[in-house]
Amino acid sequence: MIAFTLALLLTQTAPPSAPSPTTAANDAGVRRAPVAFTPSNDAAIIENSGSTNFAGFKIAVESNGSALVSEPSGVRRGTVSRATTKWFFSHLATDRPLDRLAVDRCVKPVSFASTTTVTWLGQHSPDLLCGGSGAATELNRTIGAIERQLGVVPQKRGLRYPM
Repeated sequence: MIAFTLALLLTQTAPPSAPSPTTAANDAGVRRAPVAFTPSNDAAIIENSGSTNFAGFKIAVESNGSALVSEPSGVRRGTVSRATTKWFFSHLATDRPLDRLAVDRCVKPVSFASTTTVTWLGQHSPDLLCGGSGAATELNRTIGAIERQLGVVPQKRGLRYPM
């Protein structure tokens, strides 16, 4: 009986084998330093308000293509292609003042309605989701390309219902 107890104790206190590199890289328990959403003053901020069912997000795009994405799961870094970044910032510069972009009004259902706006150099666009002038439509299309390049997918809100 003593030998069995001793053997059991030794197996429980033996040092674990070294994790493989793939195990260590995929370890969900590994904590990484959080990334703060602190864009520069000349970054363009894309903001989706979210809706009743889906959480919103923010994307800060720098003129060099580096980006910060703020989602409910946290803040992460990403990169937008050079061509898309150049196209995006050239449209922002051409379309100023952003608050005067001609956009259409559209009817949106309350539960699924969200707004997408851009803020750049102190200027704020109207909601770009309904389209409108060629400039507003192109800006919205480019924002969609940026979202795809960064892998931004609307996340369902964690709704809890009382039992």
